[in-house]
Amino acid sequence: MVAYKQRLADKDIHELYLHIPFCTQKCGYCDFASWPFKSTTSVPSEYAAALKGQLNELKAANVCEDTETLYIGGGTPSALPHELPDIIECACETCPTLREKSCEVNPESACDDLLSHMLRQGINRVSCGVQSTNADELKALGRTHTPARALERLCTLKAMGFSVSCDLMCAIPLQTDDSWLKSLHDVINCKVDHVSIYPLTIEQSTAFWARYAHSHPKFNSEAVQAARMDIAHDVLESYGYKRYETSSYAQPNEQCDHNCGYWSARTYIGLGPSAASMLTTHAYRRLKQVWKTLPDLPSDIARVRITCTDSRASFIRNPRLSQRKASLEFLTLPQVLAEDLMLEARLARGIEPDVISYAEEVLGAQALHATFDRLIDLGLMAYNHGYLQATHKGWLLGNYIFEALLDLAPMELKSVLEP
Repeated sequence: MVAYKQRLADKDIHELYLHIPFCTQKCGYCDFASWPFKSTTSVPSEYAAALKGQLNELKAANVCEDTETLYIGGGTPSALPHELPDIIECACETCPTLREKSCEVNPESACDDLLSHMLRQGINRVSCGVQSTNADELKALGRTHTPARALERLCTLKAMGFSVSCDLMCAIPLQTDDSWLKSLHDVINCKVDHVSIYPLTIEQSTAFWARYAHSHPKFNSEAVQAARMDIAHDVLESYGYKRYETSSYAQPNEQCDHNCGYWSARTYIGLGPSAASMLTTHAYRRLKQVWKTLPDLPSDIARVRITCTDSRASFIRNPRLSQRKASLEFLTLPQVLAEDLMLEARLARGIEPDVISYAEEVLGAQALHATFDRLIDLGLMAYNHGYLQATHKGWLLGNYIFEALLDLAPMELKSVLEP
């Protein structure tokens, strides 16, 4: 692994994320930037044209010539069977050195023709939004696929040669321990390579918030969430899946490298409404050559986070990078260290010794180890061969760890870009 200080000075863009903000319908729990659409509208093709135009801008400036991973998410990328192949082709031309190419699909829209196109274009990893294999639970979530369709698609994806991941949700309406166990065993029987486990979060501005926020439903209590995560851990590990991150389990050598990059301080660019980019100062200056409306860097900044704040309409109407609306966070070196400590605490390997050593210099050894000691005394973290790792209790109470580490240098929004 590249030494931590080298990563902080990296000029290359290692990862590319493309956001496809369309779904057949909005699920009640979803707070992502996504919009239902009708198949007869021209909006998806207009969006695809805008996205490809921005990819071509990056290509012309050789910004992504060394990019290693691509992740296409949403929304539901597979809801655009006519536009998605062209987007993939354009992304691969923009990033000629890709080694991992991931795309999200949903069971109801992952048709054979589209999957064959994706395979020919080099997509080698597919993440399928299963969520549950219980029909009543799927209906309560607002999902449109059936359990049979989900499991058939997982088996098809596996047979076609993709590395297959699926998402499952726990602590959801109508779920029981037995139905949760069945969902786990159903996807395991499809021999998926990777499973992501997420407890339902009831977010503001969602239909679930209006329905459940003030009733504190028992199905979503912290105790139920912890118990279901425990069940998932025991079942998946018994079948050879190893947890390598808070919510992620994989068979040997099947981890999602793109997601590992988010937790390991690798630089990345995101395109599309709500998509985020995380850049070193060197990578930021490189992007600024093509995104010319980006402001100059303040002198004391070590990293920049850019989040696209365009609506779908403004993204289409003003398609060039320099026309993007965005929020910018200029992070100082102490803020970068606090954030990276939090991100690495999500990983099974834990916080690297060289990250701890540099954090001692930047944040102060006394303050840093006071926080570490408190987490260790609570039984949430422990040292293992120089790495500071979350314990099993720490996995279940991860938010407490993350908040404690971020508090070492609180974040602050610094700038809003409105071209």
